[in-house]
Amino acid sequence: MAKKNVAKFTVLFTVTCKTNDDLAGMVQTEDQDEQEQRAMFDATGVATMKLPAGNHTFVWAVKMSPIERHRYGIKAERIPDEGDPEILRNRPKEQTTTGGEDVGFDDFVL
Repeated sequence: MAKKNVAKFTVLFTVTCKTNDDLAGMVQTEDQDEQEQRAMFDATGVATMKLPAGNHTFVWAVKMSPIERHRYGIKAERIPDEGDPEILRNRPKEQTTTGGEDVGFDDFVL
């Protein structure tokens, strides 16, 4: 039996923070069929994935240094082949613990 060709969308996850000089972190997504994907944020706080249409939950974990409380934002955007990115979720007011770590989750639809 042949596999179905499922359209996938490019999703860009971005973490921004003005008070850290180092970022380590991961983003994981799970769709309505419980299919998971994971990606590590690069040094600039960016991770990309190709995801199928549907409902998704994304979970992120970040660790920032210096080890102190940091305010940060995280955003998920669909990147079309042409035109401007579409913001799927924007969480601009997150913060880490005093240990420089945080985890969170949010839902979006492609």
